[in-house]
Amino acid sequence: MKFCMSNCNDDKIIRVNMVKHRINQNKIKDVEGPVNFNLRCARIKLETEDEEILITNLDPAEADLKELKEIYNMHWGIETKYNLLKNGIKLEKFTGDTDRAVQQDFYASIYISNLASIMIADAQEEYDKLHQNSQKKHEYKINQRMAIAYLKEDLLHVLLQDDLQKAMKLYEKFVKKLSKHVVAIRRDRKFERPTRHNPKYGRTNKKLF
Repeated sequence: MKFCMSNCNDDKIIRVNMVKHRINQNKIKDVEGPVNFNLRCARIKLETEDEEILITNLDPAEADLKELKEIYNMHWGIETKYNLLKNGIKLEKFTGDTDRAVQQDFYASIYISNLASIMIADAQEEYDKLHQNSQKKHEYKINQRMAIAYLKEDLLHVLLQDDLQKAMKLYEKFVKKLSKHVVAIRRDRKFERPTRHNPKYGRTNKKLF
C-alpha cells in the first residue's frame, strides 16, 4: 500500500514482484516461487475534496476513472450492512470459545439480519403506502437499528405462536409499529468520516436474541 501511495499518479499500472521471502512473510499458501502481476493504482477525488487511492485489477479499458469512482460509491450498501451486523447485531460478540459456539452465534446473527431485512422491506412498503401523496423534502427509509431493537423484543412472540393467523396478526402489528420509525435519506451529503479507535468489546455483555 505504501508503495502504491508513493508511486500513484492519477492512474497507473504497477508491476508487483512477489519473491519467495515476501510470500512467506505474508503467509500466502499454495504459492511457490516468485510471482509477478500487475495492479492498477487510481487516485480519485471525493466530493469532500479528500483523495482516495483505489487498487484494482480492472484494466483502464474496462473502467475509466469516472467509472471507478461510481463503482467505489456503490460499495456503501455493503459497508452499511457490515456496520449493522457488527455494531447493531454484535456479530463479533460470541458467547463461547468453541467452534460450535462461534458458528452458532454467527448463523443466529445472520438469521436475525435476514429477518430484519424482510421486516424492513414490509415496513417500508407500509410507510410508502401511507405517505404516497405526502409532499416531503426528503425520501425516508426505515430505521435499521429500530428494526433490530424490535426484533429482540417481539421476535419470540411471533415464532412461538402456534396459531398461524395469530402469528400473522402479531407480525402485521410489528410491521406497522416499525413503519413509524424512519430516517431521512439526504443525498449528496458531504461530511468527514470520523476516525475512532474503540477497543474490542468483551464477551460478558453479549445481548442474546
